[in-house]
Amino acid sequence: MLYYHGSCKQDLKILKPFVCKDSVLKKPCVYLTTNRALASLYIWDKPFKWMNYGIEQDGIPIYTESFPQALSVFYKGLSGCMYTCRGEYPQNGTGISSVFVSENPVPVESSEYIGDAWEELLRLEKAGALRIQRYETLSQKRLELEKRMILQEIQKENLLQHPELPLSQFIRERFPSLWQKAETVGESH
Repeated sequence: MLYYHGSCKQDLKILKPFVCKDSVLKKPCVYLTTNRALASLYIWDKPFKWMNYGIEQDGIPIYTESFPQALSVFYKGLSGCMYTCRGEYPQNGTGISSVFVSENPVPVESSEYIGDAWEELLRLEKAGALRIQRYETLSQKRLELEKRMILQEIQKENLLQHPELPLSQFIRERFPSLWQKAETVGESH
């Protein structure tokens, strides 16, 4: 089977297992997907993950912007590679149907340089392989859901106690009112 792996690291010949702190799997793995558009979202160079996506019933990833121009902020000008690999790997409990993992190194069959991840994501959207929910089009209900998810992230990751972390700094700068609300809620407990 053909798999994809998106990365900002270039010229890899072997994909090595690593521990992804945001994954339900707490062991070193190589993450692969049969969905190229999903792999494209993982061309990422921030010291934290902010991947607000889901998979639609038809298997197409849908990326939701949690603030205006989020896609551009995270991906514009970012280069990386789309790696392809072949083999048979288990789905192994990530909860995403098109994601597979290997606990062993995975040889790269080929790679494609991606000069601008943002342009690649827009191309995939135009081709119908990816849906992008722009912040400006979100319903009030969805905006409230986004706010709750951000507040939960602050609490779950214990970010108020670690303001020096890159994720803490990002949320404090990008969502100052939510950070203040989290501080207020934290003080009342």
